[in-house]
Amino acid sequence: MQVNHNIILLLSFLTVSIFACTPNNFDGNYIAISLTGTSTKNWRANIGGGLAQPDVQVIIFNSGDHPDNNEIFTIAQSTPGIFEIFAYIDFYQSLVVGQAHGTFTLQNRTDSNAQKFSFDCDTCNIKANSQNWKLYHTSCGIKNVDNGLCMDATDYYSGANINQTYCTSASKWDLWGITSTNNANVANSKPNSKITSGVQLSIGGLVGIFVGICACTALITLLVGCGGYDVTIFCQPKIDLWYIRFI
Repeated sequence: MQVNHNIILLLSFLTVSIFACTPNNFDGNYIAISLTGTSTKNWRANIGGGLAQPDVQVIIFNSGDHPDNNEIFTIAQSTPGIFEIFAYIDFYQSLVVGQAHGTFTLQNRTDSNAQKFSFDCDTCNIKANSQNWKLYHTSCGIKNVDNGLCMDATDYYSGANINQTYCTSASKWDLWGITSTNNANVANSKPNSKITSGVQLSIGGLVGIFVGICACTALITLLVGCGGYDVTIFCQPKIDLWYIRFI
C-alpha cells in the first residue's frame, strides 16, 4: 500500500496543534518556573545572587520545596500570546528577562522583542487564583520572540546559566502560580519592595504595627487630623505597603 507522506505530515502538524496550548491566566498571579518532572520540580529559574539590576544572569537553582523570592516572576501579556517576564524582587517592576548572547539576563524594559516570549505548553490553566503554590501550566517551551530560540537547562547544576537552543531539543518547564506572596511559603524573607502590608505609627518612640492592604498604581498622599497631629499616609506604587508618619 502506498503511503501519502503529505497526509502524514499534515496529521503530525494537527496533532501538535491540538495538544499545545498557551496559558491565559497569568494576570494577578505570581509565577515560579521549574524544570518539568517530579525529580526536577525544585530546579527553578533564578535571578543570580538575588540582585535586582541589569545584566544579572538568569540561572538554574535548587532552593528546596518553595520558591525563593528571586525565583518569583510576574508575567504580563503585551500582545495576544506574547508575554514579558518581570522580576518580582525589582522595587519598580521595571526589570524584565531578556535574551542576551545565548543566555538570559535582567534588563531595563525597552519593549524589544528580545524581552518577549511565547509559551507553548502541553497542559494549560490547571489551576487559577490559588492561595498556595499550585501547578498552573505543564511541560512548556518558553520561546524568545526575537530569535525563535527556547530557554534550556538540559545540563543543569546549581548556578548554571539558563541558555538558548532550538525549541525541538530545549528543556520543558512547569509554571507554578499563587495569587499573593503574602500567603506564600517563600524560602527566604521577602525583599523590602514586597514586604507584608502594614502601617507604622510613631509618637515619642511609641511604635505600633497593624496590617493593612494597599493596592495602588500611583503615589498617594493623604493628610488627616489625628489627636492634634497631621498624619501622612504614603501608598507606594505597585507594592503592598502602607507607611504613616506623624508630622
